[in-house]
Amino acid sequence: MPAYFSLVSECNRDHIYDTILRDFYKVLPTAGLNLLGEYWPFMDIPYDELMDSNQKKLEDNYRLAFKEHAGNDYMQIVHVLEGFSEVRSFILNQPEKGIFTINIIVPEDDLIKAEGHKIVYDREKVDKLIAVAKKIYELPFVDLIQTDLELSDDPYSLEEITEGEALGVEPFAIVPDTLKNSVPEKYTVSEASGNGLLVTIDY
Repeated sequence: MPAYFSLVSECNRDHIYDTILRDFYKVLPTAGLNLLGEYWPFMDIPYDELMDSNQKKLEDNYRLAFKEHAGNDYMQIVHVLEGFSEVRSFILNQPEKGIFTINIIVPEDDLIKAEGHKIVYDREKVDKLIAVAKKIYELPFVDLIQTDLELSDDPYSLEEITEGEALGVEPFAIVPDTLKNSVPEKYTVSEASGNGLLVTIDY
């Protein structure tokens, strides 16, 4: 199994409504991220059935127990994005923080390479992921978008970042403009729609 890059969209559980997942996935094709029509672990399940199952679990505040079979978890969706060998998305519920995230993952080898002791990103591919992130952030229930690599620490929540924890910028994030004064000067900041700020490293 390869190492994965993650694009993590954070949503507050208080904002859950009956079509929230459908509305999230509906916006992805407008940025070139299309559904392949395959799902894990049940490859032949109808899309509507998958959405209904994941929606019910989300509304029921479900989270996979430590020793529970992985087949009981939220079902993953397989996507297609030009230039990437694999794209999947899945839901991670974090009731202790009052949030859930929708994570879009791609193999790190599709996106980065090592040059000496430095990680170098494929600029064209990063720009495609930024385009996806910008469309996602236009959704009113998405509060924060962060990115990380396989060996990175798990991203902090918006509340934790507001209290001073580090933002996940590997190599970009989109944050509410209320955090403008909290973004370290080492990052480049530009405006994003939805009262957001695009935060990037020099990639």
